[in-house]
Amino acid sequence: MPNDLRAVDLNLLKAFDAILTEGAVTRAGARIGLSQPAMSAALVRLRDLFEDRLFVRIPGGMEPTARARELAGPIQRALREIEDALRNSAEFDPARARRTFVVGMTEYAEIALVERLTELLRQQSDSIDLRLRSIAKVEYLDLLDEGGIDAFVGHADEVPPGSFRPPC
Repeated sequence: MPNDLRAVDLNLLKAFDAILTEGAVTRAGARIGLSQPAMSAALVRLRDLFEDRLFVRIPGGMEPTARARELAGPIQRALREIEDALRNSAEFDPARARRTFVVGMTEYAEIALVERLTELLRQQSDSIDLRLRSIAKVEYLDLLDEGGIDAFVGHADEVPPGSFRPPC
């Protein structure tokens, strides 16, 4: 395994994460915009890089090896850090921001919180638009990952690492 980051194509780490998340090479390729052959080639390169099979075929998909499970957390955290650094190059100032936020909400959250949320937003900025999207809680992780919503308000059974979760 190389101990020099210059020898590592960081796109391979995106491929690793996609296979881990999707559990299948074709779906992983679709997730990050690669064809199935390109994704298979990325898997070959990953296997060479880490000197491990990483994912083994099982009925219905791919299963991570012990080494892949060991790598999963550090790789996913590193990718999140890189994405955050690229996305948050400047501190957010609501008074100067000009954009629309799409907030996914469960029906209960929308009924209970929409009035207060819009009032808080009006106090912070007159140039931010809020678009509410009524969603089922089972949809929110996929919508956040795909960029279909910027935030989720509602009860969540699962909170991704690095997500903001206010104290109860």
